[in-house]
Amino acid sequence: MKSLIAILCVLIFTISAYSQEKNESALLVDGKLYLDSIYSNKDELVIYSGIHKFDSLNSSEIKNKIKNWASLNFVSLKDILVSETDDQIVLNYINSSFYVKSLGTKSTIQWYIRLLIQIKDGRARFTYYDDGNVRMLPSQYSAGVQARTFKLKSYFSEKNGAYVCGKMYTQGMIDLLNSIKGNYESVLKEKETNKKPNDNW
Repeated sequence: MKSLIAILCVLIFTISAYSQEKNESALLVDGKLYLDSIYSNKDELVIYSGIHKFDSLNSSEIKNKIKNWASLNFVSLKDILVSETDDQIVLNYINSSFYVKSLGTKSTIQWYIRLLIQIKDGRARFTYYDDGNVRMLPSQYSAGVQARTFKLKSYFSEKNGAYVCGKMYTQGMIDLLNSIKGNYESVLKEKETNKKPNDNW
């Protein structure tokens, strides 16, 4: 029985590692990460965009569901809520998935993500924008950096007419993108949860 559990654990780990490697290799071209892999629209600094369908719900009901989702997925909705109208919500939150890897150590670089959620009857579009770095305090290694001084494209340099990410930032950049996609997909989990019958507790 123990050997069966061990085999299952190894199998799950292998599948997980393979799917992560497949995700990463889809972004890399010849082992390099290009600017077009990070931005879906580099002129507007759009990192990711997608549309969720909410069958048979009007915009007001969808808006309530999205606010419930945001309240569960972020520490404090009121702290990240930038604006709200009848047909859109704008959130600005900090993502801690981006990092630099140097001499075998990882240093987290916190990043602002602006999330624009546009709502219509039956659907909502989520657009994630690169809103720049979080303020970095001075340390013995750096003089510090003001908030929103850099964008993700700052970590790319031109080589043969294309913009390539520095090796020390590549994996952190991929992790940031995967984190944003995970945030977007978490809305689906909220939609499924809301389909469950009410247990009248």
